[in-house]
Amino acid sequence: YELAQVLLAMNASVDDRGSKGDCTPLMEASSGGYIDIVKLLLENTADVNSQSQAGNTALIYACCGGYEDVVEVLLNHGADIEAHNENGHTPLMEAASGGHVNVAKMLLERGACINSHSNEFKESALTLACYKGMEVNGLQSKNIRCTMLTFIFSIPEKRPV
Repeated sequence: YELAQVLLAMNASVDDRGSKGDCTPLMEASSGGYIDIVKLLLENTADVNSQSQAGNTALIYACCGGYEDVVEVLLNHGADIEAHNENGHTPLMEAASGGHVNVAKMLLERGACINSHSNEFKESALTLACYKGMEVNGLQSKNIRCTMLTFIFSIPEKRPV
């Protein structure tokens, strides 16, 4: 955090993509769950909706990692809740795929579309929640999926069609 402060004070580019031209510092901080750095970058006008070459945003990265605090800060700074990456995955789909129930709840409560579908395989958040297994200490965990499915079906206006 302190090093990021120093670099920004010395006029480092807040949206620099490096020589590969891919991820911004905000995307990197979001993918690691570094909330203080995320806040610092946003305070220094980082583009919250910038996309990587694969179409991922800081919000998509934070949802993949299940970083609730980062997701909340990004949403509060105007992150696009319906951004799609090159596979057509939204932040909700990534949260569902990773079994991140609280992140999925947060996105749904903020109006995320539950019936978006990916490009090639036409997967929905529900499909991803059902399809992808979650390994916890080498054991298959079905409780995470059950909790997510129970939550999804408990919201009448969000029920899959």
